[in-house]
Amino acid sequence: MIIYKQNKVVLKKKKKDEYELRVPWESEQKLFWLHFPFPLLKITGSKIVKQADKIFNIHAASIQSLTQFLARKGGQLSYEDCMNFLYDVGNQLQALEGFHMALPYIDTKDIIVVNDKHFFYMDADKVLPIESGQIAITIPYKASPFFSPEFKKISGIPTYISSKAGFYSLGALACYCMTKKYDEKNYRTLLQSIYATKLYWALERLLQVDPNDRFYLII
Repeated sequence: MIIYKQNKVVLKKKKKDEYELRVPWESEQKLFWLHFPFPLLKITGSKIVKQADKIFNIHAASIQSLTQFLARKGGQLSYEDCMNFLYDVGNQLQALEGFHMALPYIDTKDIIVVNDKHFFYMDADKVLPIESGQIAITIPYKASPFFSPEFKKISGIPTYISSKAGFYSLGALACYCMTKKYDEKNYRTLLQSIYATKLYWALERLLQVDPNDRFYLII
């Protein structure tokens, strides 16, 4: 059963508690997969296959898409789930930034959930190089409610937007997961039930309209 598929990246269930992840190893995506948070997974084996792909065998009680996980949770994640999501995926984005790479945005279909507690961003195709604090948008993207304000303002391509766009998207998606909706102008009202918590202030930092004021920090 296929859990996730995006071009050459395929994650499927082989049997009970056993999964297989196949990625294009010898490709422009190699840096993404070299620094993927595999230590959070129980890898039972790996091998390079003829097409220069790498297969990882994963032992897990469950692996599912974020969409499926949300459905199981009644469309709304708990405070703890949202903290786990923000921490795991935020650390991935921060690691990418350390190698001068960033994401234009994140959507529910890009995330998998392992053992109901670890969250992983999977779509290496969307990773873009950072140039002077910006990323180049050269192709059209399907509209997403989790676009950053600067992404929404794009009127034509090619163009450049802040390399922090993906961090805004992370915050917007976390807000959606907790409240079942996201509203750029009224997110503080949506998050009123968690006001002054660690999660609230982390989201406040991510959801700044001005990219210069936007950053990832959980304290």
